[in-house]
Formats: sequence, C-alpha cells, structure tokens
Amino acid sequence: MATDSNVGAPRANDILSGQRPSLARISESPAGIRLNNLLQVIAGLGDDAEEEYQRALKDVREDPEEVLVEVAQASSDCCEHDYPLRMALVQIATELRHPATIPYLANIIKTPIALEKSQDPHSFSTVAEETIIRTAAVDGIAELARQGDEHASRLLMEFVRLPSFSIRRAAVMGLLATKDADQFREEIKSMLPDDQQFILDMRRIEVQEVPQVRDPTRHLRDKIQEGRIALPPKLAKDSDGDNGPPRAG
Repeated sequence: MATDSNVGAPRANDILSGQRPSLARISESPAGIRLNNLLQVIAGLGDDAEEEYQRALKDVREDPEEVLVEVAQASSDCCEHDYPLRMALVQIATELRHPATIPYLANIIKTPIALEKSQDPHSFSTVAEETIIRTAAVDGIAELARQGDEHASRLLMEFVRLPSFSIRRAAVMGLLATKDADQFREEIKSMLPDDQQFILDMRRIEVQEVPQVRDPTRHLRDKIQEGRIALPPKLAKDSDGDNGPPRAG
C-alpha cells in the first residue's frame, strides 16, 4: 500500500507551464516510513532541528538499501520541477554513505541538463537548479571515493569530461580528496582545457578557516572622516521625540 506524502512542496516559481507537480508516493513499509520521517525533518525548523535530523538520519542508515529503493521510487514519481524534493532525495542518498547509492547518483549526474525553461533566468534558472542537484550527487559519490571505493573514483574521472563546469569542478575536487590524489592529478591535468587548469589548485575549506574581519566598520569610519561617504540626513523630530519624515515648509 502506498500513501501520498506531502513533502518537498516547491516554490511557486519552480512550477513551469502552469503544471502542479505530483507529490512523490512513499510506501508505508518500514523503510518508507523512515524516509518520510527524514524528509519531514529536512523540511522542518526549530531549535532541536539538528538533533531530530541526526536521529532520523541514523534510522535510515540502519537499512540503507531498502531506503534507497524508496528514494529511487520517490524520485521516479517526483515532478521534474519539484526541485526542493529532488534535492532532498539526493541529499538523503548521499548521507546514506553506502555503495548501493552509486548507480542512483550516477544516473542523475549523467542525465543531460535540458535547455533553460525559465522566462526569467536571472531570478530563477532551471539550468541552475538542475546543476545544483547534479553537483550534490557528485559530492555523494566523492564521499565514497574518499572512503576508498574504486568504482566511485572511476566515475568521478568520467565526470571530469562532462560539459558542465560545476560538475567537472566537483568531480576534480572529489578526486583530489582521495588517498590517490597525486596519481589522479596528472590524468586530470591532461583532461582539462588550458583555461580550467586552475581547478587543480582549488580546495574546500571549512567555515572556521575563512578569514574573519575583526572590525568591518573600520575603513568606513576612515572614509566618513575624509568626507568620502555622506553622513545620513538628520530628520526632523516629532513632538514625541521620534524622528519622522521631513515636513514641507
């Protein structure tokens, strides 16, 4: 028996051509219940959201292959333009950290990205959404490669040849994070065009590693003193002492 699970409702501008996306059908099997619980947690907020997420994640990892079957079925049922749900399913497959997820993730990555369908790609881009989903899938395979999965590493090398720069970059960084990075580097170098060789020097950094500006207003104060930044206007005060808009004289 299957039930409609109201998860991953898309943003209004995600829906193209006036079509409402179909909701994914998730079975009431133990694995389906675990998947649905995790999807609900991902969509939720709250002070204990992280604790609930870790608890639900632990549950799906207890039966990763069965959960993956549910993930694949939900992906198949999911409307193409339901990007939040599709992204959540890829995230869950990635978090399973199981070799069984490789074919599912690889299929997503290898599926060609369709031409832009948005009439205003500057505010919302279908190509960007599809690229984000595929890059997340690359990260999932990259994590398995980092753990020593040779099949995952071979696939990452294939992805270096894909036309999307974002996918190619994620694949290169995934390969360079493995124990065989030095061996892969020369092969990657021969595959990248000259104007993209810089990818080999990129690396991921933790938020804690990003240099912090101790006093972001320091230079602004200097510029104000030099008269290079105008001070905000002084507004007239109302009778109660609050600043109000200037009155016509």
